[in-house]
Amino acid sequence: MRPAAGRSVSMPLYDYECRRCGEAFEVRASIAEREGGLVPTCPACGSREARQRLTFATIVHQARRPSSLACGPDRGPGCCG
Repeated sequence: MRPAAGRSVSMPLYDYECRRCGEAFEVRASIAEREGGLVPTCPACGSREARQRLTFATIVHQARRPSSLACGPDRGPGCCG
């Protein structure tokens, strides 16, 4: 499936740390690449000995119609009441 014109597809970003030099780096790869045995290369020393770091994502969502998402006297679709 291809994205619509003008839209991009986001791929997960994985954080790694080189076991040889300690460099922290990121790798953008598809889930299929990751499950297929992705072996990242350290950009600082070229080592292929890296461990994946546990990181947490922060997602910020900006609603187009905040009034329809908020509770209050002007309740609209998707309201909690």
